[in-house]
Amino acid sequence: MRRWPLALALALAGPAHATPRSVLRKARADIAEGVKAARAGRNDAALARFEAAEPYGAELGELDRIRWNIGRTLEALGRPQEALAAFERCLEVVEAERRGQVEAKVAELVAQLYARLAVTCATAGTEIRVDGPGAAAEFGPCPARLERLPPGDFKVLARIGDRPFAPRVVVLTAGAQADVEVPAAGAARIDARPGAIVRLDGAEVGAAPLLLEALPPGRYALEVQDGEAIQRQVLAIQAGARAVAYVEPPADHRGTIGWSLVAGGAALALTGAWLLLSAEDLASERDDALARYDASRDPVELARLRAEATEANDDFGLRRGAGLGTLLLGLAAGGAAAWLLWPEDDAAAVSAGPGSLTFKASF
Repeated sequence: MRRWPLALALALAGPAHATPRSVLRKARADIAEGVKAARAGRNDAALARFEAAEPYGAELGELDRIRWNIGRTLEALGRPQEALAAFERCLEVVEAERRGQVEAKVAELVAQLYARLAVTCATAGTEIRVDGPGAAAEFGPCPARLERLPPGDFKVLARIGDRPFAPRVVVLTAGAQADVEVPAAGAARIDARPGAIVRLDGAEVGAAPLLLEALPPGRYALEVQDGEAIQRQVLAIQAGARAVAYVEPPADHRGTIGWSLVAGGAALALTGAWLLLSAEDLASERDDALARYDASRDPVELARLRAEATEANDDFGLRRGAGLGTLLLGLAAGGAAAWLLWPEDDAAAVSAGPGSLTFKASF
């Protein structure tokens, strides 16, 4: 009743196009009849009456009451989404003393109809995005709390810089809240020959030795290039842990073979020299045998001396040939070693393959 004087004053002082009094009387009657119908359980009829009166509610000073009744009637009819919309429209015009009642009803229906999602992150600087109906399409800061999400499947995406975490799929149900925690990022220290190029998943990330931080847990393709030699391995990162990768320099096969040839060639050369020196002793024995043969006049002794001279000559030839051959082999080995050990402008090419790589987790 307290609003009627205001409505009457508005009607008397209003513009020429103000609603006729008969229409306002009809609207007031609709409100009263709607209340009676609602109390009798005839909610369809009550809704029709309240909706007919709503366009005139502001002039009657009853707009908040009409929208409240529309919401309650829709709720009774089992139409909670429409009821929520009506109560939210009621919040736009309700007076302060009744606002708390309407807000409580809005919160009740929101909790009944929608789900909530809370996302927290263990590492500062993590950004998140939630894919699904009613969710934000852009990455934003973490933590985040999303209200009024419709029931269904949602995908939680997280990243640090341009490195993504593994996505999480969350099934939201009406009236419930789901909590998702993005795990802590890990780190990796790459120990290799200083200056070696380090790549992670094909992208160059720096030169060794190198500390890589803010790595989402997962497996990464690690590649270390030292000159033309490339060593590859899988780097496993665990949440909150640091992996240490020790990459040994590639073996210098040319140097190993070269020094082996040096040792072998020296041994052969020494053996050949010894054989040649010992051949000189045999040459003296051969000459002595020949001299005795020439000086002898005894037919019996001549045959024996000739056999001794022939044997001494054969031994000399065999020993000298072996010495020369062994010496030449030693010299050839030395030449090959010099070629292998001679410094080159560029590092020798080494076929790319798995390197010597070990891992150790530290916390």
